[in-house]
Amino acid sequence: TIEGINLNDSTVSGAGLFGVLNKARIKNVSIKSFDLKASDTIGGLAGVAYNSTIDNCFTVDGSVEVLVRQRVGGLIGLVDNTSILDCYSNAEVTATVSDWVDPGGLVGIAYNSIIERCFASGVVTGKHACGGLIGAGWGNVVNNCYTTGVINCSIAYAGLLMGAATSGDNSFNNCYSTATLNVNAAYAHYSGFLGGAIGNSVITFNNCSVLGDGNGFVFAGYSNASSVIINLNNCSYSQSYVDNAVSLIYPNYTLVENGTHVVDPTENFVVYSSGIDKEPLFCVSYVDVDLSEGDIIQEGSLYKYILYILYFYQYSF
Repeated sequence: TIEGINLNDSTVSGAGLFGVLNKARIKNVSIKSFDLKASDTIGGLAGVAYNSTIDNCFTVDGSVEVLVRQRVGGLIGLVDNTSILDCYSNAEVTATVSDWVDPGGLVGIAYNSIIERCFASGVVTGKHACGGLIGAGWGNVVNNCYTTGVINCSIAYAGLLMGAATSGDNSFNNCYSTATLNVNAAYAHYSGFLGGAIGNSVITFNNCSVLGDGNGFVFAGYSNASSVIINLNNCSYSQSYVDNAVSLIYPNYTLVENGTHVVDPTENFVVYSSGIDKEPLFCVSYVDVDLSEGDIIQEGSLYKYILYILYFYQYSF
């Protein structure tokens, strides 16, 4: 156990017990009672980890904060092609200096990495892409992870597990959250188990559960993306906390639940019913339009270029 690391320097990029790791294996390291403030790319253990393995490492009772830019996590600021195994953090993570800061309870930004059997239980505070476990990233596989902390997001893309999937494939397997989301009411629809998909992506959830205080299972929106596919397999959420399973879907998104097509961008938009003894699943636009089950929004109409909301009232996968 290493205790009492302190830094307050707005000129430093890449801060932690280790600044930058490359082709490293770090095992059985515990960092306690730390306070790190730097320009960007900060974590209690390391600022950056490339091509590395982090195994059984913990950051507890500490805080990390970016002072200028982005990428801050309770354990590591940025990981690329790295495996994080059996790790956790309860560090306080703060990133409020600019709009896109990507704070995550465990990792700020993750690329092409594997995260397994990890959890985060700290308080994450930021503006955009705030995640209980990961702030943002792409190409990741997340297995058997969970969050129990608090995510405070003042603008958008707040995720109980991950703030924003920026592109590529991301899969979440056997994950859950009992964390709490506190978001700006004006942007509440940009939040859920995953806050947002903002680049061409295939996002798959297998056996995942929302048990905490979120606004949806996944928000899929804002994007120049031409294709985003969301697969939900054997996933559930607690109605007592969550009002809708999928908060927001753009016209270029495909949603598949348990292998069954629900929405596809190549078809007209239909207002679906979610089945017997279920409240209807509505597709409504931001404009004041009355829709009911069976109504069709014709492809090529004005509404093709307006956001659509899919509400799954009292619905469980």
